[in-house]
Amino acid sequence: VLIAPERGHNLTARGLLADLLSRFS
Repeated sequence: VLIAPERGHNLTARGLLADLLSRFS
């Protein structure tokens, strides 16, 4: 999973989950 620069500071379970949801939903 590639973390966008603006999300790089949010390396948490919630942040990763939100990233996956934003990509696949």
